[in-house]
Amino acid sequence: MKIQKFEDIIAWQRSRELIEKVYRLTNRDKFNRDFSLKDQIRRAAVSVMSNIAEGYAGRQIKNLFNSSILLEDLLLKLKASYMLHWIWDISLKKSLIKLTKPSQRSLGL
Repeated sequence: MKIQKFEDIIAWQRSRELIEKVYRLTNRDKFNRDFSLKDQIRRAAVSVMSNIAEGYAGRQIKNLFNSSILLEDLLLKLKASYMLHWIWDISLKKSLIKLTKPSQRSLGL
């Protein structure tokens, strides 16, 4: 399938799904105790999706690399939340795996 707009990029579609899950997860009571971590996780998730779109719009590979770096940052923050026993959602883990593999392949990372 030919990509005609950023919404056609599989990594962007999956990152949008990830944002929905991240927001649901961070609405839990335990996250209300640490607003800073909650905010950082949400911002990182949104930034991944934004950088993919910006990379496509400007045809700049730099933004695509940034989205990969931001994804790693998001993973680290989610792992910290897991270590604190704030999250244990297996569907999030599946979403992250789903996002990282296709995005790296489709973006050539």
